[in-house]
Amino acid sequence: MVEGEVDKSKSTRKNDEFGEPMTVAKLLFDESGIEDKLIFKSECEFYQAPFCNDKFKDLCQESEIEGLF
Repeated sequence: MVEGEVDKSKSTRKNDEFGEPMTVAKLLFDESGIEDKLIFKSECEFYQAPFCNDKFKDLCQESEIEGLF
């Protein structure tokens, strides 16, 4: 799976007591970096969750596919 371009100026991550990244507080993607990527992951949250762009969301709605949040 490809990686989405994170907008680091608008994204934040909480660190643990040792200063290591622990959880994502806010994650925003650079729209120009994800417009051609229907589904992608992010290094910022350790590649744990898949994300999708609006085009993929619209395709799912048009096809009446349920279960996308």
